[in-house]
Amino acid sequence: MKTLALIHPLFQCLSFLVGAYNFWMGLSRKGFTYRRHRGIGTIYYAMSLLGLVGGWLLARWLREGGVELHLGNHLEVAFLMVPLFLVAASLGLILRRRPRLRSALLPLHRYLNLATLLFFLLQAYTGFSALFRLHSYRY
Repeated sequence: MKTLALIHPLFQCLSFLVGAYNFWMGLSRKGFTYRRHRGIGTIYYAMSLLGLVGGWLLARWLREGGVELHLGNHLEVAFLMVPLFLVAASLGLILRRRPRLRSALLPLHRYLNLATLLFFLLQAYTGFSALFRLHSYRY
């Protein structure tokens, strides 16, 4: 059971790395290919939201199995990230379809994605704290 609890943090770490790479690619513009950026961005959003659902289901499963979880505000921050993902992804679509809005919306798109990455770091801190408590828990 404890080993299964490692799947969520490992998956979310991978998701963070995908997002960080895509953010860097969007900022650097060196060798920038929009299709690649859009494709990796879609993977980032999908992985992040899938990881949220997986983490929530894992927490429910562990609690139903009698494991005492102390998540702090890990779950609340995760659900706070959902609107950020949705708005950032929507802005990406708008930027693609309406290039004349680019100068106004591009900074907002960047800042929202940066916020998701910063929230990921907070999630790593609260999540690993919960994971360490879980691994010291006696069944």
